[in-house]
Amino acid sequence: MKNAIPIGENLKFRGINTTATCPHCGLEESMNHLFFFCSFVKQVWAKAPFKQLHVFVHNTSLRAIIEASRTFVVLPPTGLVNGPLFPWLLWSIWTTRNKKIFENRQVKASDVISQAMVQAKEWITAQSLATPPQALRVPVLTPVIQLDTIRVFSDAAWKEDSHKAGLGWIMFDPLREIEFMEGGSVQFISSPLMAEAMALHLAINQAINFKFTNI
Repeated sequence: MKNAIPIGENLKFRGINTTATCPHCGLEESMNHLFFFCSFVKQVWAKAPFKQLHVFVHNTSLRAIIEASRTFVVLPPTGLVNGPLFPWLLWSIWTTRNKKIFENRQVKASDVISQAMVQAKEWITAQSLATPPQALRVPVLTPVIQLDTIRVFSDAAWKEDSHKAGLGWIMFDPLREIEFMEGGSVQFISSPLMAEAMALHLAINQAINFKFTNI
């Protein structure tokens, strides 16, 4: 849809390969030609197990064909009544084109369809697999913080080039509505995690100095 795949038309436009043509018939390889109107690909669609393919005309855009594909009816006994075949045929046509170019392998039109049907069934099976049971969620209990509990908040900033850290902490006494703030800097700190731990450690020591027993 984004016109990004390296078909001949795109390769020429980008100046990558000015001689690139359809590997099946030698004509100009556009998006619609590759997927719908090449003489080889016409054999694929003629044998494809669809009820009708009335949208394949040269003046129809790729977007219109893809949107119309949602209404395509897959005939039995393919076993794909409840799943899509059309996108897998596009993919099989694309990989067949690449095998012709890079491996000089010519795949039969019937084999293109067979490959698409196998891939479509694999995809359908993968969608219908039972989802694994989810792990039992253990409820997280929120602790009840008493009014006389001192709230302690700490933070740190660390500089990698100098291994210095700035530390700070705030203590709040909700009962008396008093804040205590302090900070400082330290050297030879090996990581930001160590700086955070150092800030918490110093904050706890300060709480001990203040004789706070419930923090």
